[in-house]
Amino acid sequence: MFNCLFPFKAVDREKDPITYKIYSGDVNGNFALQQNSGHLVLDKPLDRESLDHYILVITASDGRPDGTSTVMVNVVVTDVNDNDPVFNYSLPMNLTVTEEQDNAFIGQVMVRRFSAYFHKINPEAKTQLHL
Repeated sequence: MFNCLFPFKAVDREKDPITYKIYSGDVNGNFALQQNSGHLVLDKPLDRESLDHYILVITASDGRPDGTSTVMVNVVVTDVNDNDPVFNYSLPMNLTVTEEQDNAFIGQVMVRRFSAYFHKINPEAKTQLHL
């Protein structure tokens, strides 16, 4: 059984049965809307790195040509730390350091791509690497 993300509820004054549908915005087919109950559920897992938000247009209809209503729903996908940093193993692994020398420069770690993307998501975040 799927967990309901949101239960849509439309009311028809004539008490006609209402059917619900995702009209647009589900570009990857991640969502399902139960036609009779109006429960929005996840059909496939979301991946923030692929798409970080959806604007779904949901319709409710009583079956008559003029009996349709729409609502726009903004779904924001929050980040989960599911990708570890990866070192570039084509770089040299052996470094030479002169003994008894304080604060000697032995190399640097470049995290440009990861850091730029990560800080775009969360400007307050700090990236730390320890040797």
